[in-house]
Amino acid sequence: TTPNKVLIKIVNPSNNGADLFVAFNAKKGINSGTVEAGNQVTVVQVGSGGGNVYSESTLLGKLSAGGSYTTGSNFGGDLTVEVVGISGNDSADVKIYFGSECTVTPPPVPTPPPTPMPTKEGQSGPQMASYNAALGAPKCSFGSTCDSGVTLNGRGTMSGGNEPNQSNTLNSCTDGNSGSYHGDESIDKIVVSQASGSLNDFTEGDVVTISATVWCWSSGTSDFIDFYYASDASNPVWEQIGDRQTCPGGGLQTVSATYTLPAGSIQAVRANMMY
Repeated sequence: TTPNKVLIKIVNPSNNGADLFVAFNAKKGINSGTVEAGNQVTVVQVGSGGGNVYSESTLLGKLSAGGSYTTGSNFGGDLTVEVVGISGNDSADVKIYFGSECTVTPPPVPTPPPTPMPTKEGQSGPQMASYNAALGAPKCSFGSTCDSGVTLNGRGTMSGGNEPNQSNTLNSCTDGNSGSYHGDESIDKIVVSQASGSLNDFTEGDVVTISATVWCWSSGTSDFIDFYYASDASNPVWEQIGDRQTCPGGGLQTVSATYTLPAGSIQAVRANMMY
């Protein structure tokens, strides 16, 4: 497309030089006295040479606004010249096309990225515990997992392993302070998770797994772990989960137990390690 007023040459598909010329025959200036096709669109076909040499030409059409001319075998097919409108004696708007009227296919509209699926109600995701001063222990918000992270790492004031906010217990059952970090026993992390792997928030009746990361002395055969739960963290009554377990080996180990969540808005779990 161009904003300029032009004379259009259409090369014959047969390449025989019998080309078409489409022009607006403006009746003004030195052409003001024209008698034929004044202020009309003319369609002219030259005999040969593509208009570059002398040859006879034929006036095929003189078109007013809304008029059209379609070639036939004389141009190797159906080419249509259609006058959309004429602006007085100044110019004309013309469409030229082969076959049916050409239409411009608009570029595809980019598909916007999908809207992220909203988090379902009751799916708050995994939670990291933070120290709660009122309870004196780490606490998680609602979620599908509660991970103590580094809040329990170490034990009491043992050498090289001072436990943050020791002793992180809900009552007077405090840790001993003797020994050295990862030379003697410690409970370094506790994770509570949905036993099924579900992403739903914990709720009454769910089966959950408590996993404790512990450091067992020597071969571990002299160290034992008990697990407990309480349905009310503010007034805990501890219930033992399963049987007492022996450390599965020396050094860093993971020990687990499973139980069903009772009713209670703020619940608690405990791992107890003894020699």
